[in-house]
Amino acid sequence: MGFYFHRIPSLFQKLFVHHIWTIPNSSNEIYLTFDDGPTPKVSEQILHILAEYNVVGTFFCLGKNLKNQERLIKEMCTQGHQLANHGFEHLDGWKISKEEYFDNQKRGEQTLNEYSSNNNIHPFCNLSLPIQSNTSFVDSYVSQSM
Repeated sequence: MGFYFHRIPSLFQKLFVHHIWTIPNSSNEIYLTFDDGPTPKVSEQILHILAEYNVVGTFFCLGKNLKNQERLIKEMCTQGHQLANHGFEHLDGWKISKEEYFDNQKRGEQTLNEYSSNNNIHPFCNLSLPIQSNTSFVDSYVSQSM
C-alpha cells in the first residue's frame, strides 16, 4: 500500500507559489463529486445511495462515457444532481500539450451539452484541471474560452 498525503505539505505550497492550493470557504458545507462516469453499475449504485440519504452531488462526466447512457443521465438530472465536464477522454496531463488539453475539454463540453439538460450542467465546472495545473494554465484556458 502506498503512502498518500491527506493534505499538501506547506513546504510544497511555498515552493510552488503559482499553484492553487486552497479556496476560502466560510460556510460549513461539503461537496460530493464523482469523476469519470457515468458508468452503468457504479453510477447506479452511487445514485441509489445518494437518493437514500436525500443528497445531491456533482458528476464530472467524460464525454466518451456519456454515449449510450441516456437513461442514466436522465436519472442523474431527475434526482437534481449537477453534471460537469471532465473532458472527452481522461488524458494524461503530463504528456499532452495545452492545445490538446483544451481541445479535449471543448469536445467533452460539446458532448455534455448534447446529452444532458442545460438545467443540470454546473455553470462553473466546465474545467477539470490536470494534476500539474497552475494559475498560468488556468489563465490560458480562460482566455481561449472567451
